[in-house]
Amino acid sequence: MQIMLPSKKGKIINIASMWGLVGAGIVNAAGYAATKGAVVNLTRETAVEYAPHGIQINAICPGFHRTSLTNFDDPERLRRMTSHTPAGRVAAAEELQGSIVYLASSASDYMCGAILVVDGGYLAK
Repeated sequence: MQIMLPSKKGKIINIASMWGLVGAGIVNAAGYAATKGAVVNLTRETAVEYAPHGIQINAICPGFHRTSLTNFDDPERLRRMTSHTPAGRVAAAEELQGSIVYLASSASDYMCGAILVVDGGYLAK
């Protein structure tokens, strides 16, 4: 962030998780949920600190997306994920691209400390 201060502009996009906003009840991941909650609050705190300097700091909280962090070969695990997601599926990692482009662009210049949830409707329930 210090490198952005002289130019009085910049964008930082943190990646948290929907588990940073709610308990990870269906996957037993207390440590993961706690650290992602810390990322959410780090985003909010630093956004308040750096907004006066023209630096926007926001976070994306993905839901179930196909990444190398999770074993999607387990049919029971996959069933639990999809049955709890209103969209009824697990997203491809590439489905975060639009949110990232938006937060990195001038279209989001007035967003500061926002937490953008991309979870197929999981948290809306």
